[in-house]
Amino acid sequence: MERKTEETWKPVMVKKQKELQRWCQDMFCGDHSSHQHEGNATHLTCTDNVTVVLRHEEKTSQCFGTVHVNHQGTLWPVCATDWKEQNARLVCQELGCGHLVKFFSTKASSSSILDSVVCTDQDSSLWSCKSKHSSTSFGCSQHVFVICNDGVKLRLSDGPGRCSGRLDLWFEGRWQKARQSQWSRMNSEAVCKDLGCGEGVIGSPSPHRFPQGPHPYLDRSFQCSPDAQSLLRCPMREERNPPREDSIVDITCTGKTQH
Repeated sequence: MERKTEETWKPVMVKKQKELQRWCQDMFCGDHSSHQHEGNATHLTCTDNVTVVLRHEEKTSQCFGTVHVNHQGTLWPVCATDWKEQNARLVCQELGCGHLVKFFSTKASSSSILDSVVCTDQDSSLWSCKSKHSSTSFGCSQHVFVICNDGVKLRLSDGPGRCSGRLDLWFEGRWQKARQSQWSRMNSEAVCKDLGCGEGVIGSPSPHRFPQGPHPYLDRSFQCSPDAQSLLRCPMREERNPPREDSIVDITCTGKTQH
């Protein structure tokens, strides 16, 4: 147990049962279950179970979405105040969703019970990170949207096999096609590695080689380095003013193209 005093977290020793009970309730963790003393601190276990949930378009989503905590059956979005990359990485880790791809803030749509989250490498759960917990809801201006790599899929469509075709990405719950603008050969090579289709690319891009496809364009760009092993580990940014007209990304990898 720790208490924040003048911007510094300090360990706390508590021995009285009533005070331990109050700590559990103040942290919105139910009642006191058990405790033990170690050094100058008390390690406390409370009764409530809290899980992290990602939601998108008012539905629970798999490895992408707005970060929520499920406390005793009630879902609460997490506020984005001072949110850092370490927090988002821990969310992906806690959910078993692989590594972090992207996180960003979204406009708040409801109240919360968790804000000012500060996680470290030693934390194993978002709820256990240092943060502002409350037993009553409060408002905030922004929530947190996290995308983990298990929430993104890649495929090469409408080609002669899985290693050649138009690049589509499953992103934020729908298939979208990559844009040729801002695209590089290094990005294509990373895609081939992702798909297990070799490490190189054959030929030059030709926007008319494969069908344009029915999906909308993905308004994200990637900047892979020559040694990138995965597109999803390359820096990604949102294109706020993408061109109205664009071309698809067509890729033919050096690996086998047959089905």
